[in-house]
Amino acid sequence: MGISASPIGREISWIWIFLGILFVVFAFAYFKSAEPASRERIAAWLIAVYGICDVFGSGAFPGVYHPGHLSLSETMHYILGAAGTAAIFVLPFIFMNRHNRKNNPLFFAYLIFVVFTGLILWFFFVTARLQLNWLGWAEKLVGLWQRSFQVNYYLFLLVIAFRHYYFYNSTALTRSFNIPSIADSTRFQSGISGEPKC
Repeated sequence: MGISASPIGREISWIWIFLGILFVVFAFAYFKSAEPASRERIAAWLIAVYGICDVFGSGAFPGVYHPGHLSLSETMHYILGAAGTAAIFVLPFIFMNRHNRKNNPLFFAYLIFVVFTGLILWFFFVTARLQLNWLGWAEKLVGLWQRSFQVNYYLFLLVIAFRHYYFYNSTALTRSFNIPSIADSTRFQSGISGEPKC
């Protein structure tokens, strides 16, 4: 799974650092394209925190295990990882304010799925990482829980990226031809002036 003690541990660390930079670039672009004072800008900040702490931080401070004590790198790995995990946990709730069960039931159901799946995978990962013996089979799959947790939220980030891209690009295209867009109809239905906010 690319652990720090593996023969390719150094290469994996550089990959995490590179991915962390990509997350920050994505967060910056998302922030710049969002409306001022909208919840989408809060979402962008959370994505940046996750990218810096959990992704970039995992590469910069590998979780090198030393029996009997915590090294500085391992301590920073856990602290930054906890901060990044907290940020990505909160992210779906930012979208629930606008995309609720009434006006967007399908996307709201997906947000609920992401939250509960994330909680379950995080629970199994922490249980396995702390080597709690009450669930022996889960302890052997610590790497699987961790990567599955990441896949759950990475797919979520892809979904919101494509939704964001589709919404703002469809708005620009239809306005250039003077055609009512999805964004315009959303504003009309919600009675909100300006671009719809997250």
